[in-house]
Amino acid sequence: PPARPVNTKVTILVDQAVNTLTLVIPAGGASGEVLSTGGFAIAWNTGIGFWTASALTGGAPLLFAAFSIPFWLVGARLAKDTAKGAFAETRLDLRRGTFSLTTTALGKDFQTLAGESSMITRFLCG
Repeated sequence: PPARPVNTKVTILVDQAVNTLTLVIPAGGASGEVLSTGGFAIAWNTGIGFWTASALTGGAPLLFAAFSIPFWLVGARLAKDTAKGAFAETRLDLRRGTFSLTTTALGKDFQTLAGESSMITRFLCG
């Protein structure tokens, strides 16, 4: 197999029998970025929870409490990004003329993109 770059966690796999090159990017685990994003997500969702609960129990019109919906969506995205950073492994399989990009978390594939290799060039070059 080809030599890995210095200071990388990426695994390079070559299967010459089926002409496949695979790059595996492991999950980030509890890195500083994941912990800071996770801490902010907890603070954000806690604040929105208190605000929404206060609006609902304080006698405000329901429309006033519904104002928090976009903020809940942002909080859900923060939580998803935190979980993805901590637990998601990304795998790129390159075969002659085709590719597949798969993200796996906790043993389950939750995002896959596949197609012709020319799609990669169009994506990168516009």
